[in-house]
Amino acid sequence: MRLEPGVTRELHWHATAAEWAFVLAGRVRTTLVDPFGGAEINDFDPGDVWYFPRGHPHSLSCLGDKPCHFILIFDNGYFSEFGTFSITDWLGHASKPLLAKNFGLPETTFDGFPKAEAYFVRGPIPPADAVPLQGALTSPPATHKYQLLAQEPHSVHKFGREWRVGANRFPISQTMTGVILDLHPGGLRELHWHPNAERMAVCHRRPV
Repeated sequence: MRLEPGVTRELHWHATAAEWAFVLAGRVRTTLVDPFGGAEINDFDPGDVWYFPRGHPHSLSCLGDKPCHFILIFDNGYFSEFGTFSITDWLGHASKPLLAKNFGLPETTFDGFPKAEAYFVRGPIPPADAVPLQGALTSPPATHKYQLLAQEPHSVHKFGREWRVGANRFPISQTMTGVILDLHPGGLRELHWHPNAERMAVCHRRPV
């Protein structure tokens, strides 16, 4: 997914899968709410990872004046948009009197509210160094952010190196383990197999 400056992937949740992401470029701000009322706001830079368990509402925003780019991976091979629910699609089907009563606001507040899913929304461009305001929100017991490439490599070999993060280092990530593998020119990850897990790979030429 790529987001242009000032663009937000609106608050949404996935009913069928957890979401794991690796940031390639730019800065991303995520806002997450868990089923117990906890909320967390985090900023991500290239090399950072997030994990959102199934059913946890979250939004994704581009910070600064440059686009952001990240890879999204879901832990269910049958994931689709039919199992994803957006806040505008949900509230857009509620009547204005109901929304006014629910939020304690005048009905006119919702005059321009979308009647269908917005998916992406655009607003003022926030500065890249904007400080997230947690305010009175209660943080979840486990963070949803891990700075993968800021860590020492998990292992270093003659022709490459590997970073790895799973639930042992990133406790919230109960269904996904992520690996970043750097191969030197001409390097080969020797023939191997995984007897207890499936694997999906994305090739990316990362700047040195």
